Amino acid sequence: MSPARNLLDTVSEYKYITTEIPPPGELRDRGSMVTIAPGFVRSGYAPRLMSSQSFSHVVSIGAEPRQVFDALQEAETWRSIGGVARVSDAAHDADGLLTGYRFVAEVGGQDRPGEARVVESIPPEAMTVAITSRELTASIAVTISSAAPGAIMAVVLTARPNGLIATLAFPVIAAAIGSGLPRNVESFATRLS
Repeated sequence: MSPARNLLDTVSEYKYITTEIPPPGELRDRGSMVTIAPGFVRSGYAPRLMSSQSFSHVVSIGAEPRQVFDALQEAETWRSIGGVARVSDAAHDADGLLTGYRFVAEVGGQDRPGEARVVESIPPEAMTVAITSRELTASIAVTISSAAPGAIMAVVLTARPNGLIATLAFPVIAAAIGSGLPRNVESFATRLS
């Protein structure tokens, strides 16, 4: 095994680039320098591609916390909050709580499919959805608290690019998420009020 491969195998962030490593002939050891791909040369370590970005918005809703939580059990609600084009195949448990759904996001005029699964559901206080697609992984965490009259809802969306190509486009994706989340959350609040 080459010294460059040994070095990459010891770096914790290596897992984020495993699918994007060039063929073995293109991975070269240059003393303490490692060339992973054009433009990604670092001294002594593999490059961290891009860290996650978080976006949040807090809104007052003229509905009780239970009504807000119940609305979150509809996959269509997550379409509007997450800013995706379509949702389908919503699944619910025996108690009627949402457990997951599939979605399609439009990116650069192309349909990009993905899946979402509920990783936390605490009626009527909180819900977290984990999102995976070819381009990114994300989570949307919603907390709901009582506030007279109605509720306060906080939404935190954290996203990370998935792979080298997505990393290059991630600043544009992040800008769209950052500008769209407040608008989407406000729209949801208006519908419930």
